[in-house]
Amino acid sequence: MSPDRVWQVFQGIGLAWTAVEMGRAGTSSARRKSVRPLAVESVAQAGSWAAGAAGFKAGGKLGAIVGIKTGPGMLVTAAVGACIGGLAGYVGAKRVADATLPDDLGVSVAPLRTYLARFRRTAFD
Repeated sequence: MSPDRVWQVFQGIGLAWTAVEMGRAGTSSARRKSVRPLAVESVAQAGSWAAGAAGFKAGGKLGAIVGIKTGPGMLVTAAVGACIGGLAGYVGAKRVADATLPDDLGVSVAPLRTYLARFRRTAFD
């Protein structure tokens, strides 16, 4: 199986999973009457797809280098490396996005607003 075919399989799975995640974010946005959950999920998905593609390419090249001595086995190691790299990039970027992007920006900015309001009162009074 060529690396391109492997990429197409993972791309199909990824597109289905992205549709599920965006559907959940859309439901959350409708329930909260806010576009923020959908916007946050869009950013997370874009970053995950970019990291997944980069990981796929890097993993495929690394797998090919590792398997270069085996001759025909190089195709297998390149495909395995591409799968591992792509999955690691996608999952890693998704976790980073989930950890750093809050679902509701108003909640995460509230402590900063409180601090700035207190600063304005003390500094200018």
